[in-house]
Amino acid sequence: MDKPQLAFPDALHGLPKDGESIRLATELWTRFLFSALVDADRLATEHFYDTDARQSFRGFDSIERLSERIDDYLDKTYRPDTRVNTARARVLADCRRASLEPPGFFSLTVPTGGGKTLSSMAFALAHATRHGQRRVIVVAPFTSIIEQNAEVYRTVLGDRDVIEHHSAIVTPEARGVIPESELRRRLAAENWDAPVIVTTAVQFFESLLSNDPSRCRKLHNIARSVVIVDEAQTIPTEYLACLLDVMRELVRAYGCSIVFSTATQPALRARPALPNGITGLREIIADVPDLTHALRRVEVTWPESGGAITPYKAVAQGMVEVPCALAVVHLTRDARLLAELLPAKGRFHLSTRMCASHRSGVLAAIRAALQMHDECRVVSTQLIEAGVDISVPLVFRAMAGLDSVAQAAGRCNRNGLLRDTDGRPVLGRVRVFRAETAPPAGVLRQGLQVAEEMLLAHGPHLDVSDATILEEYFRRLYSRVPHDPHGVQAARAALDFGTVAQLVRLIDDGGQYPLVVPWEDAADRLAHFAARPGREAARGLQQFIVRIRDRQLRALERLGAVAVAEGIGFVLLSPFEHLYSDEFGLLVDEDAVASPTELIH
Repeated sequence: MDKPQLAFPDALHGLPKDGESIRLATELWTRFLFSALVDADRLATEHFYDTDARQSFRGFDSIERLSERIDDYLDKTYRPDTRVNTARARVLADCRRASLEPPGFFSLTVPTGGGKTLSSMAFALAHATRHGQRRVIVVAPFTSIIEQNAEVYRTVLGDRDVIEHHSAIVTPEARGVIPESELRRRLAAENWDAPVIVTTAVQFFESLLSNDPSRCRKLHNIARSVVIVDEAQTIPTEYLACLLDVMRELVRAYGCSIVFSTATQPALRARPALPNGITGLREIIADVPDLTHALRRVEVTWPESGGAITPYKAVAQGMVEVPCALAVVHLTRDARLLAELLPAKGRFHLSTRMCASHRSGVLAAIRAALQMHDECRVVSTQLIEAGVDISVPLVFRAMAGLDSVAQAAGRCNRNGLLRDTDGRPVLGRVRVFRAETAPPAGVLRQGLQVAEEMLLAHGPHLDVSDATILEEYFRRLYSRVPHDPHGVQAARAALDFGTVAQLVRLIDDGGQYPLVVPWEDAADRLAHFAARPGREAARGLQQFIVRIRDRQLRALERLGAVAVAEGIGFVLLSPFEHLYSDEFGLLVDEDAVASPTELIH
């Protein structure tokens, strides 16, 4: 009797039967097979214990119905009654046209304010409807963008059909309550069985390279999806090789379409310097230069090539001259130093020394001040640049990579509403200055060096809104940074799933430790965690965590200011709550380790 032959999986057809490409494809196929088995097992177990557990899932609308809903909304909203709305209508028309094209890779290059959040969703839903794809997955780098965009999607598509999945989401269960709406969200997040998923890059990409059954469970539902990678320029360069390879395979073998959506499009096309880049990448916008010109809202002033450093005192003086301005600096300590040079009235500070809930509250206060035309001077690290929806007339930006400068410019005259005293449109102003400190080592510092080279080559008229300039910038940047320094691809080819999972960490904690700080109801959530420790209760504390370095932790330990919280990290004890400021967040200088008295302000 002949020995039975195993069929070669469809996902692996069309590849060489030896070499790295087949090994990498086999690795991802194995993950998808594992995902399907895990999900089937857990659904069967769930059904055994509770046959009605997923009753609430019957209310999801179809992709076709959601596509009709967003089209109806945008047809009423994007009327060509203003210059910006005319440009947004053009973007929408281009998205609708491109949705008819076959599945594959797309880029959506739209300047800030061009309406890409909703137009990209209109593309994705129409594209999925036409080609029988099952869901839309929006992948964003930061939770601030996710929360902002998810709220927009819920307004247009409805609450029930948009599922947020990220670590910072506030769940009623974290407080011991599980209403039906939260149960529905949690169940859908377990395996992404919903029409629209909004998630983080960490959740999406690390799950694709994880070996944890819970994280892998949803992978098979990524197949036949339209994936929108928002702010695509933030894809970490150190994982560029493995992430581009996985995305290529999602398109080649799993029926996905992937959209790279950003105002600062990275240079991801395949070329000799980027052999693992994307081939067949199609731009959705018919005329990117013309659209960029139509949405031009700012004028960038550069420092003289090789010029002097601008002291923060001079930056503060420039901010005081106007009632509303934003300054973006490299380091957390610089943000506090510059903020303290400003008048207290109308002063706002944002940095990672503040927990996420604190930053969200400050952003809400900033938006309120801007809406009321109150004095509003904001000092921030670069965390404000990625999609945060505020608009000021004047931005000061510490010299940095061109992508960072362009993103800072996206917070200036965002909707093109600035007018002179005669009511005529005027451009916002972005002033780039050489700061007293450099960006952190690594890709941010490399980006600064590339920007300095291009300023020398192109002169003071260097245009960060020009797609060809940004293409040159990213080509230069990618040519000098490693794309796989951790050896992820070799571990994948060896089918070493455990090692791959250990190597892929999109957020590098760099030896940092989580510290729960006293903000809002953090104490109540700590009490709930102590009474009912578990993953959901721990997630309820995510918004109240500040990550600190080893020196900061040791200084706090010498003071007796922290205690270990098993399963979370550390907690700032109540006698030392004054070390967490309502304005600046944690007041522990990571360099202040010699004398504890230096830590108290």
